[in-house]
Amino acid sequence: MLQKRTSLASWLLFVCLAAFCLFVFGNAGSAMSNIVPVQAAEEATTANKQAAAVATKSDAVQPQTTSADQALPGANATATRPQQVSLDKAQPSTQVSRSKPAVALVATAPKPAEAAAPQPVTIEPSNQLVDTSWAQQGLVVVNYAGERKGKLRIEKDGTQYTYDLFAGSTESVAFPLQLGSGQYTIKVYEHIEGKRYRVAQQEQVQANIAQPLNVYLHNIQLINWQANDAPIAKAAQLVQGKATAEQKLAAIHGAVINHIAYDYQKLAEVAAGYIPEVAQVWADGKGICFDYAALMASMLRSQGLPTKLVKGYSPNIKGYHAWNEVYLADEGRWVIVDATYDSQKLAAGQDFDLFKPASQYQKLYEY
Repeated sequence: MLQKRTSLASWLLFVCLAAFCLFVFGNAGSAMSNIVPVQAAEEATTANKQAAAVATKSDAVQPQTTSADQALPGANATATRPQQVSLDKAQPSTQVSRSKPAVALVATAPKPAEAAAPQPVTIEPSNQLVDTSWAQQGLVVVNYAGERKGKLRIEKDGTQYTYDLFAGSTESVAFPLQLGSGQYTIKVYEHIEGKRYRVAQQEQVQANIAQPLNVYLHNIQLINWQANDAPIAKAAQLVQGKATAEQKLAAIHGAVINHIAYDYQKLAEVAAGYIPEVAQVWADGKGICFDYAALMASMLRSQGLPTKLVKGYSPNIKGYHAWNEVYLADEGRWVIVDATYDSQKLAAGQDFDLFKPASQYQKLYEY
């Protein structure tokens, strides 16, 4: 009887020990399944650090902005899609040509013979409110003498450019037909009250512009100079002895960025509808981006270099901006030049390239 009890006790002890072992090792295995090997954890941490470093580096190499025009005055000249809106309201546009990223600075075009020298146009006053006799030269001339302010709208193929007309003007003012050959609609509006205008005159004109580059040699509302203006005389002096268009451009560009400083006070105070007077800008020795671009265009056009005044945006500049495109006839190409940006780089003692990449400039309007 004692022997049977001893065997039973031994069997019970064995069962208890077996159950205990199963409990302990089972939990240990479950716990091990939640542990990440030290090597794997270190590799994950390293990968996260590398990803963060790449993101930081990417942020660091974004183009640095140069303080310049936050809001470009002269919005009196805007290109818009046709919309039923008040004329005083600035319109966005998706129709006007824009610069596209490209390897070349600007697209190359055939060398035109007409770009070799300026074609001077003398605008004679007339009694016509809208004089379309200049259309074949890429111009329309307006003689607005209304007692109220007005607007001029030029439209072709759904693209519109709108300009301010000033009350009591006694001068004939030229405006470009920069949308190429074709049929244009010209409308002059007279202000009634608030944002309401009435159509004072409407004209249709077929423009067959034989020498399209000459459009960018004319004296127009936004690029207005006189032959005896100081900067025009300076430009004539600067290009003497220069054999190529690039040499002439470089000489005038260098004079502008050395003579004109950026005017932050003017930026803060300038009124809507402002149009640069290039002789005054040169005399003041300072200006905003609109002044730089108008001055450059005046000096270069006066010396036979087709030049556009362009408005839009650049990641190098904060806010709405103005710059130039210049045609180098002996090379058959347009190049982008930004005197505002370069003058600030020069003042800061930093290097810059004369020609800018098209990928850094988003063109909205050109004149």
